[in-house]
Amino acid sequence: MKHFRENWKDSMLLICSIILFLLSLILPAACALGCTNEEAQLKAAYEKNEIIRLHVIAHSDSQKDQEIKYAVRDALIEEFGSILTDASGDCVTVYQALLENKEAMRMNAQKTSISMGFYGNVQAEAGMLDLPEKRYGNVVLPAGRYRALRIVIGNGDGQNWWCVLYPQLCLALSEEDGQKPITWDSLRILSNWLAFVN
Repeated sequence: MKHFRENWKDSMLLICSIILFLLSLILPAACALGCTNEEAQLKAAYEKNEIIRLHVIAHSDSQKDQEIKYAVRDALIEEFGSILTDASGDCVTVYQALLENKEAMRMNAQKTSISMGFYGNVQAEAGMLDLPEKRYGNVVLPAGRYRALRIVIGNGDGQNWWCVLYPQLCLALSEEDGQKPITWDSLRILSNWLAFVN
């Protein structure tokens, strides 16, 4: 009986080891199957360090300042969208376009803000920027340095509009929204101007 108990324990240990090994193979594959095409693109771009993020920060959370934020977003995409979405599909080219047009983008944002009655400062940063962790659908972009364009209106104390500019898609509703993520590519944003807030 003692010999049977020892063999039974060894057999159970072997079975548990096999089950754990199989789970380690199956779970990542199941996760990959659950990703949308856009999420898979984003994950692949992150792994290759080919992500460019766009961030517009409102002066405050007042309704007027939030309207200005969206007007700035719309004006930037209308003026520079073709440069940023049609740049040969290459991350380096899109990033170079951001760097070269940073001041023009800032001036565009400033002009738009003034046209809506906001006369405060508008800043633009383009480069490797420190950004917080964000969840886009099933993909988490950890906090860290990313190629990005950040437009800060006034004090920058208001809610933000985020998207992933490269690859050319926006997974713009994040985990903080408590809503099912909606996926938009950049060309659809150009024609729809939907509001994505976190």
